[in-house]
Amino acid sequence: MSLRFEGVNAEETLRRVLQWGKEEKGLVRIISAGDPESAVTAGLIARLFKSSEIEFEILNYLPGISGIKVTDSKVIGVNIPTNECQECIIFQSAGSTSAVRIKFNYLIRLACLPAGILDLVSEFDIVPAEVKGMLVASMLALHTPRLLGRELSSAEKEFIKQLSNEGVLSVVKAPPIINWLNLPKEEAVRLSIDALLPNMFMSGVDAVDEESISKELGLTPDKLLNDNYYLKTGGVNLDLYLLSYVSYWLSDMVGSEGLASAVITPKFWDWGMYGLTRTYKSLKGILDAVSSQGLEKKGGYFIVKANPREISLSVLAKVFTGLHLIDEGSILIGEWGRNYYVPIALMSKDHVKKFNEFSICGGYLCLTEL
Repeated sequence: MSLRFEGVNAEETLRRVLQWGKEEKGLVRIISAGDPESAVTAGLIARLFKSSEIEFEILNYLPGISGIKVTDSKVIGVNIPTNECQECIIFQSAGSTSAVRIKFNYLIRLACLPAGILDLVSEFDIVPAEVKGMLVASMLALHTPRLLGRELSSAEKEFIKQLSNEGVLSVVKAPPIINWLNLPKEEAVRLSIDALLPNMFMSGVDAVDEESISKELGLTPDKLLNDNYYLKTGGVNLDLYLLSYVSYWLSDMVGSEGLASAVITPKFWDWGMYGLTRTYKSLKGILDAVSSQGLEKKGGYFIVKANPREISLSVLAKVFTGLHLIDEGSILIGEWGRNYYVPIALMSKDHVKKFNEFSICGGYLCLTEL
């Protein structure tokens, strides 16, 4: 896909930033929104600067809070607003691909953000298959939980088709159960958090087949099979829906800046996968408690008692949404000790405006009161 438009040449614009960084030894700031897709895409740009030996810094942008007042560096923004930045290259997710110059900013809108940035970065650097898989996983994260039935856009489907044709990933029709193809069926449903089957999750499971899963999910057999995406890496097929939840776990534990940095060090994702799966027992305990006692509401927010340094509240919110325990888009807040924690990865501009005084703790807003 070409990113050359009348008056705007994305490749040449980025090339000039790379040249400036090399010749002037200048700092490039990469400022990203907090959702996984924005953060991982920003990480791909950071990976290019690292391989080019250019100094860079990754920053998180909080909508409605973070002012971008930068005069001593170049700025590349991912899903940040144009009115708070000057002389910046800004990439934004949009319904179609276009580019304009607004005052001193280059604004590049992409119908599929990961695909567009991958094409651009590939002009300058070789991107390994595992990083391409991370991009797809971060894109899928915005469509979870799967039971909500969110359709991928045509541009997103084309991106997946492109990588499938390259042999990077495989697309398989199967039930919406994580690792359905990798594990014995009973073990897959016992460990799946998307879809999570309450009667089977972290429990002893008898023989499982597609019919029993259809009954658990309340789906007719013709609605059960969906596209599942597996990354082909090191002789292993890695379920990209699992990786999408790992992206939320990493975002909560180390912030979106840490998630972006994980693109540079892919082994960091292994730590994230271990970290996520080792919390399943605690997650089961929380689900059982909520099922019997219900969710507390305080100040209009859903409250769950959970240690945010152990349990990813973003993952928990996704699970609760899939089980219809909370409405889509609702704020789930963790209460632990004397503090309240709000996952930044799931926050919108309107959400942030509702809170006054807070600090940043990893990937959370930390509040002392609601």
